[in-house]
Amino acid sequence: MIDYTGLEPGIRDWLARIDDLQAEFPLPRPGDFPARRERDRRLSDALAAEFVAPVDPRAELTDIEFPGVDGHAPLSARRIRPRGVGGPLPTQLFLHGGGFVSGSARELLNDAVLSERSAAAGLQIIALDYRLAPEHPYPAAVEDALSVLQALYTAADRWDVDPWRLGIGGGSAGGHIAAVTALRLRDARRADPAGPSLAHMLLEVPALDLSVDWPSMRAFATPAELQGALAVVAAYRGVEDPGPYLNPSRVADLSGLPRTLVMTAQFDALRDAAEAFVHRITHAGVAGRLRRGAGQLHGTPGLTAAVASSRDWQEAAIEELRGELAEFDSATATDREDPSHTADASPLR
Repeated sequence: MIDYTGLEPGIRDWLARIDDLQAEFPLPRPGDFPARRERDRRLSDALAAEFVAPVDPRAELTDIEFPGVDGHAPLSARRIRPRGVGGPLPTQLFLHGGGFVSGSARELLNDAVLSERSAAAGLQIIALDYRLAPEHPYPAAVEDALSVLQALYTAADRWDVDPWRLGIGGGSAGGHIAAVTALRLRDARRADPAGPSLAHMLLEVPALDLSVDWPSMRAFATPAELQGALAVVAAYRGVEDPGPYLNPSRVADLSGLPRTLVMTAQFDALRDAAEAFVHRITHAGVAGRLRRGAGQLHGTPGLTAAVASSRDWQEAAIEELRGELAEFDSATATDREDPSHTADASPLR
């Protein structure tokens, strides 16, 4: 297990504060997912107020809606843009974390982290409130992401999107949804090249294998946490055949994905599957790169006001988005997508 005495003081303070807040925000009874989501949001916002840098005033945040999928309710999203900048911008669709059953694009953590990225990197971010399990099991969230990407592409003028610089990103559960969405979009383009394509993918502490048979799972998760993870996976998967992409790190064909950076945390149970994914996509010819956050836990990359390594994580994400999406030149897309033509062709960074 993790030696917490060796962690940065800000991370230790964060862990202690979680313990303090457990009494203030007790867990609801099992199966009450609406109550769990409200509790998780309040806990997340309380922690973000203390440990995360505030919302960046250089960005403007507005609430927008997209049509729901197959008659479902409209999908809400947070639109984040550099303040005062008009016209088409490179755009990332961002998918929040929350273990597939919880989380929201509107948490203070997401507003703060994404607003700084938008302002500093010069891009638009659409943070989507996708449908949650167990009410909407897999692949509902993936279908939502695909639908919004299609809307951003076909109505690019309405949303001020540069359709040639369209990316996807996500953290934790959102990283899983982003990876599956990218695979599905790849398949769609193979059938119809006229559809939307992705120029970039950024996955942060992503859940890229929903099994628990990885060394990092045994090293960094308690037996109770492993059982909880299996319960969440059961709620997310549902009862139907999930098809070939439920575990992206094990997918047979990983070719044809966009340029991808995967950011993992040293002490994260999800680490090994995510790093295996990077090696596999690189061997499949994708420009895939890995950045492992030293001293980081699964939930600590966003602690930008309290932890030096979390600030480093944020700066690395900003630099990635600026250099690989915001400044991506569609005229040289063929060269940029071939890792042999990149300045940094190493699969590890």
